[in-house]
Amino acid sequence: MRQACQFPGGGDAAPMIRHLPALAAIAALAAGLLGTAARAQVVINLDSVIGVAGTDAGSVAGVGNRVNLTGVASDSGVTNLIAVGSTGSSSFNFNTGFSDSLDRVIGSTASAGLVIADMKHDSGASGLLILDTNNDGVFSEGVVSGFGLHGDTFVTFDLAAIRANAGMAVGTPLTLTGQAGQANWTVYTSTSAAIIVDGNQRAVFDWTASGPTSEYSTFSLTLTGTSRYLTFIGLSGLDLDNYGAHVGFANVQLQGVPEPSTVVLLGSGLAGVAVAALRRRSVKRIVPPLSLAD
Repeated sequence: MRQACQFPGGGDAAPMIRHLPALAAIAALAAGLLGTAARAQVVINLDSVIGVAGTDAGSVAGVGNRVNLTGVASDSGVTNLIAVGSTGSSSFNFNTGFSDSLDRVIGSTASAGLVIADMKHDSGASGLLILDTNNDGVFSEGVVSGFGLHGDTFVTFDLAAIRANAGMAVGTPLTLTGQAGQANWTVYTSTSAAIIVDGNQRAVFDWTASGPTSEYSTFSLTLTGTSRYLTFIGLSGLDLDNYGAHVGFANVQLQGVPEPSTVVLLGSGLAGVAVAALRRRSVKRIVPPLSLAD
């Protein structure tokens, strides 16, 4: 007598085997959906967060807004980098707080607080944003998108508000990419800039005219899901002179990374649906007919 192959939970293996093509199709669907989830990215251009070309970031800044605050770095101690009343905190000492302890700020109030979308620190006819991307000492490159500010001026973005506005989950990690450099200025001086996240130094740029000209940098940073306040600041620089300290951040993008837990849950859910469906079919096939002798 043939011994039927049994699954641990009971039932003949034959019905399950017959439905392997269906299981394979469901698995392929799951793989496709998981692949789509893994590739899905939300890209945010920070100049567009400020507004159309010529928009001053200070005009759209406030508690709970995507732009939280613009202001000037203090030359006498710690600078608060977020609007009063904001949840959490972010501050930095631009005189002594860098990892190398070098002073890069004089508390300059030139164009104080102006952070202009797609332009330098001013919105005049000569204010188009151009960076010396090949470091040849000549600003002959094309106009770029981004935002400009004068030395010692900063802008802080609220990543929680940005995530929510873009439909990303709370705690979504982000990648930050872009370019930075002196903007539209051929009278070279020492100028600096920095990127601060929740009061922590993430990047520092020091541009000089001595030796090989260095007026341009690129950056790529990973921001954890708990990162909240993202600050960009132009600085007077290591010569502590704000003359010509015109800074531009260009093509600055935040990119949302799907949370692994979301992908795992999606896969688990699809697998569960497949197993349940096949189990129901198998149970239907192995129930014996009622016997009048019983």
